[in-house]
Amino acid sequence: MVPSYLENLNAAQAEAVRTIHGPLMVLAGPGSGKTRVITCRIAHMIQQGIEPSRIVALTFTNKAAQEMRGRLEQLVGPSDVWLGTFHGFCVRLLRRYARLVGLSENFSIYDVDDSQSALKAAIRRANFELTHVSLSKLANRISFYKNRLITPEILEGESLSSDEYQVSQVYPYYQRELLSSGAVDFDDILMHVATILRTSPELRAQLDARFQYMLVDEYQDTNLAQYVIVRHLCVDHPNLAATGDPDQSIYGWRGASIKNVSNLERDYPELQTVRLEMNYRSTPEVLSTADCLIQYNTYRKQKTLIPQRDGGEKVRLAVYPTARREAEDVADQIAILSERGQFELRDFGILYRTNAHSRLIEQALLRRQIPYQLVGGFRFYLRKEIKDLISYLQLVYNPDDDVALRRAINTPARGIGKKSIEQVQEHADSTGKPLLEAFREAAQFGLVNARAAKAIGKFLKIYDQISSIIHGPLLDLLNVTVQLTGYREYLEKQGEPEEGGNDAVANLDELLAEAAELDAEAADDKPAIEAFLEFAALQADSDKFNAGADCVTLMTLHAAKGLEFGAVYVLAVEENILPHSRSKDDPMEIEEERRLLFVGITRAKERLQLSYAKRRGFSGQGSGVPSSFLLELPRDEMTLVDETEASSDYYEGTGDQEYFDTSKVSWDDEICQVSEGEYDQSEPMFDDACQLSEEEMAARAQSKKLVPRIPGVIPASVLVDPANDDQAQWEQFQPGSEVVHPTFGQGSIVSSSGHGKKRSVSISFSADGSLRTFRLSHVELTLASG
Repeated sequence: MVPSYLENLNAAQAEAVRTIHGPLMVLAGPGSGKTRVITCRIAHMIQQGIEPSRIVALTFTNKAAQEMRGRLEQLVGPSDVWLGTFHGFCVRLLRRYARLVGLSENFSIYDVDDSQSALKAAIRRANFELTHVSLSKLANRISFYKNRLITPEILEGESLSSDEYQVSQVYPYYQRELLSSGAVDFDDILMHVATILRTSPELRAQLDARFQYMLVDEYQDTNLAQYVIVRHLCVDHPNLAATGDPDQSIYGWRGASIKNVSNLERDYPELQTVRLEMNYRSTPEVLSTADCLIQYNTYRKQKTLIPQRDGGEKVRLAVYPTARREAEDVADQIAILSERGQFELRDFGILYRTNAHSRLIEQALLRRQIPYQLVGGFRFYLRKEIKDLISYLQLVYNPDDDVALRRAINTPARGIGKKSIEQVQEHADSTGKPLLEAFREAAQFGLVNARAAKAIGKFLKIYDQISSIIHGPLLDLLNVTVQLTGYREYLEKQGEPEEGGNDAVANLDELLAEAAELDAEAADDKPAIEAFLEFAALQADSDKFNAGADCVTLMTLHAAKGLEFGAVYVLAVEENILPHSRSKDDPMEIEEERRLLFVGITRAKERLQLSYAKRRGFSGQGSGVPSSFLLELPRDEMTLVDETEASSDYYEGTGDQEYFDTSKVSWDDEICQVSEGEYDQSEPMFDDACQLSEEEMAARAQSKKLVPRIPGVIPASVLVDPANDDQAQWEQFQPGSEVVHPTFGQGSIVSSSGHGKKRSVSISFSADGSLRTFRLSHVELTLASG
């Protein structure tokens, strides 16, 4: 009898699932069912008698791990399979073998903010001047070295460029700062485990025997450190199953190497390869666009995407006059498509190259009261009020954590000045004592002024009280911390609701609610505080994505990896944005940018629009030049939509002033975004991404003789008499009516709203498939005969 998990698998999927011994490479194109293959393969391994505790499945995000874990439990029930992220797995190993790299088991995990604080301390200790290199560049370069397993000691013996030499002056101090605080940054987690495996042969063999079957998802995104970890755990028992798609390798900027895929053939000559090429996600039109694009990458393994869905609508390529008009039209399309039931709001994904491009589309959605979730914005656990409370828990868990101590010592403010803190730091440095112990001595022996000594004493009393319940539930720890510090009252006094005070209190309550949930899910083998601190530190942008929320999703192309949407809009496909300006001089980076657009395209299931704007403010970004990638698409198979003439925000004056007739504009029109008093025909309404001064704006407007227009309103003679209040004349335009527009041609009314003079209609035009909304009193429409 065939197990249920093998039913409905195609031939390639079944081959991958049944191949459980020896090295295996599964080349899985987008939408080919790789998550199903991974979970079914684990189920098959268990069914074949392999102990679940010997199986490790690694992926890159908590979201992906949760999905796999849920699917696996549906197939085999709860099991001892270790299924999680690379960093989560390595933290588990590092807790157990921390002493081998000079750490204690209760080490802290620093997020970006904490790491930056430690780096600043290292810069001070190194007497390094930030004159020729920025703090962020130093941090990025150190991260680059760690991902490639380059330690400060290795750098000492190398011939270095000027930039590399500057980094080498700080890197050793930074590592010492981390070690003295008993802390690791995100990159250390991998580097330390790789170091342990490379330098401890006996331990490596023990772990190899313990974890005899390894599955790695998104293998094309592994960096050198991750490659070394996997390679060292699959020597004696080379049962490695790597699943990935080189065409979706988009993390080269953080150390990922696409060469790791090709290196598998070198490392494992007996490697079997299975190709998953049947795509169950996207329509043939979407896949054809993606396939044409990626063919221009020369450094790739050839494969074909075979659509399994019926044909759908053509991919749209739209050009807009401005970025604002781009955002407004996308929001209009979403409103119309959701209103007529073609898509739910959760089916829409709006993607862009960087978070900076979310603002205009957010504003457009807000104006239409369309709910949305912004993935990749400011992370919850990086908010000040959350970081403040976590710093107390970090310090209780790891008393050597100087970064946490410096944050907690005067939060809320308790009268310990900067000078007093510096005096205590000097005492700690001169005596070689931990900073927390130095504060105790400062309070006890009067090393600071009396007021500061008293305040330090109060802080230490709070610290000791929290420490006394460290082994209790997480919710109790947080509640006691909030109560003893008076932190809720502190937040309530910070400002009025419009200044964010209430938001901070709401975030505090959300943290407490999450603590209660984590307590309910707590495992017996890990203290609640340890589990929470790891959870907070290892969160990724995509982990906050809520697939079940009935709202539009806004996110970067990088964050969209692994997700899918019924309708996808990719904004700002322009030169210097996509491809990014930093990649223009490197052919390999251009290929990665092309892969990034490929990822965006293949998120779409049914509807896809790519767009660019001729003007994206006057900042120069984008420069109105369409991306070179657009020239690589099958434009003869696409719907080309030009919004620059009929819907432009500016009109190059020709003397025909009837084209813009303000006497026919109703200032209470919901489409118009300015009031009658604010409107001045002598001043152009520039896209608010513009960074020019008012004088430069006026000069440019004068030189181009721009005549402003109200976006979305085309004044002209109308079919009906606006002065006539007879409602019947407006009601003749009903959904289903065929109408003719002088510019866009024939179309069908799909929906209507409002009454009398304020009646609006949404029209689907036959020529280009566009959806547009008009106020009947401001547009020239005629009913089609017949």
